[in-house]
Amino acid sequence: YSYYLPPAAIGTTYGVPSRDYIKDSNLYLRSTLEHKFDQDWKLRYVLSMLSLNSIFDNTYANNWTADNKSVSRVRWQQNLHQRNWQNNLELEGRFDTGPVRHEMLAGVEYSVVRRQPTLYTIASNDVALLNPSKAAGSSSQPGLFSSSLHRADGIALYAQDQMTFSPEWKVLLGLRWDRFAADSTSRPTSRNSFNRVERTTSALSPRVGVVWSPLVDHSIYASYSKSFIPSGGADTVNLDTGTSTVSNNSLSPQFSRQFEVGVKSDWLDKKISSTLSVFQLDLYNRRTQIQRDPSLFIVNGLERNRGVELALNGQVANNWFIRSGFTIQRARIVEAPRCATCTIPALQGKRSTGVSSANGSVFVSFAPAQGFFSELGLVYEGSRYADVANQFDLPAYTRWDGKVGYRLPKVELTFAVTNLTNRRYYDTSTSLTQIMPGSPRSGFLSAVYKF
Repeated sequence: YSYYLPPAAIGTTYGVPSRDYIKDSNLYLRSTLEHKFDQDWKLRYVLSMLSLNSIFDNTYANNWTADNKSVSRVRWQQNLHQRNWQNNLELEGRFDTGPVRHEMLAGVEYSVVRRQPTLYTIASNDVALLNPSKAAGSSSQPGLFSSSLHRADGIALYAQDQMTFSPEWKVLLGLRWDRFAADSTSRPTSRNSFNRVERTTSALSPRVGVVWSPLVDHSIYASYSKSFIPSGGADTVNLDTGTSTVSNNSLSPQFSRQFEVGVKSDWLDKKISSTLSVFQLDLYNRRTQIQRDPSLFIVNGLERNRGVELALNGQVANNWFIRSGFTIQRARIVEAPRCATCTIPALQGKRSTGVSSANGSVFVSFAPAQGFFSELGLVYEGSRYADVANQFDLPAYTRWDGKVGYRLPKVELTFAVTNLTNRRYYDTSTSLTQIMPGSPRSGFLSAVYKF
């Protein structure tokens, strides 16, 4: 079956506007200490810290009723505290081995994540599908759903070497080793004691690149890279402490690998640059959450995205500039195992969620070194599916954005407008019942002082 957006106003919400809210407080600090041994070698230490406090009280639509005229709802509250620390110590240098020039980077990384969410929930009243009531319904307070403490420690060793054999040939070799240990303790309301789950994962992530420049202004390149997301996540670590046999943390790490081949060129005395590339992005061991059973995860096996990308940027005339890019792609689930003990739609051959077949943008700007400047651009996004079973289609849209400003040697004032024509469109979705419309016409005023 296929489902389409209901004939309701784009502003339709199934929450409680008078009560629903979310409040995030973020603090990010970063410090860099660098020591130069000589012209070729330096040592760098980077320390960063993120502090996040988040609270929300939201009512969600979580399903539709049997008569397809109403939706059922659930109310959730969360109180979240999270702290992230990351340390990087890197050695960077240049040296020669015969005719080969080396630009080398080696480092070690240590990260710590502490995340403490407390969740409360209660079922809310059903509301009409097309004309939902904005009333709060039941005044009962949500009860404790779970109280958790998630901890993760990561360590990584990495190195890369960019070798220049001649003006025409360059090779990049890199390797990263990660070890990620996650520990989650949770007390669900259905149990009288705390449950604890530990999981340690490690992986090697290689990176290889080759550049051939047969002509001064034109280069052909090829690259391969691999990365992984550990069990339980990374920055938002969260291991499932439940007893489900197919839970988030019982699955192996998620991996990605990317192949890319392209041509980079400079035109008009290097005033304009272009890049034309073909790519393949593979996502394997990727988790998929089943729409009708949020506690159930499966591994898709392999999702593959193949496409062509074109970018054109630079100066087209005196003080006139262009930045643009366009992508045509085909993202599909290539391998999708079935679950013999649960009802899961056949996923093989389905389009990846949230990925359009075509998207792009083009912006033209008038930007002198000082004085008045402006920019106008068009953004296009093709249609996308909101769910893994491809039942719900988000229509394609185009949007105009622009900005004007004034620039002085030390001061820059900018007024930017998103969605100039106030176009109504659907931007993102996280499920069949969580679809976000695009922002209406919005203005942003910013001031920058340089010292």
